[in-house]
Amino acid sequence: MKITFSLLICSILFLSACSSTQRAYKQNIELYFSSKDGVTLTKESVIESPVDLLYIKAGDRPYATLALAFIENNQYKWVSADDAVMIIQNGRLVRTIGLDTNLIYVDNLTTDPLISKKDVADNANWNSYLDIDPQQYGIKLSSTFSRETNIPLTILEQQFSTTKVVENVTTENALANTESWQNVYWYHTQSGQLLRSSQQFSGSTERYDLQYVSRAMRLSEPTYE
Repeated sequence: MKITFSLLICSILFLSACSSTQRAYKQNIELYFSSKDGVTLTKESVIESPVDLLYIKAGDRPYATLALAFIENNQYKWVSADDAVMIIQNGRLVRTIGLDTNLIYVDNLTTDPLISKKDVADNANWNSYLDIDPQQYGIKLSSTFSRETNIPLTILEQQFSTTKVVENVTTENALANTESWQNVYWYHTQSGQLLRSSQQFSGSTERYDLQYVSRAMRLSEPTYE
């Protein structure tokens, strides 16, 4: 059954009251996955927003905006006004709700090299299993990592120096065919905060380009040390 946006917000508020996490926001959340129009953000609009914003591009769609609704146990839950939810842990997409194809489970997150952020070791390895709905369960995933330092990154016309972490992923799909792709993560050199990522659930699903615009604009302020 599809979860309505109002019910989702109420559920988030109830959970946050029980677990002392961030309260949910509803204002300034852009319609995304059913929208045909792109969203244009400026540094000023992001800084003035009462909620953290995530710039997102799915496949060939234009950029749009999601809003941070909830944080619990290191999982960041981003929502859209049309009921889509993207849950991110240590920079990795670990669950989605409301998409045509949803990621419903990722195993072995406690050993994910992304826990180390920009300091993930070259040639680090990680094995996991994914469940994707509809009807792709227990997909074995094998990853190796590499990183490059002093990589320039531009977000909303602001320049950043980053460490780029590349995850080379190999898995087998439901038909036992091998698939390979790359997930990429850009970490702010000075603070280690993730500023951007480009990820897929599998080689045959859409690619999601995620820019942490609120985080980036805070880092671009003269008061940042």
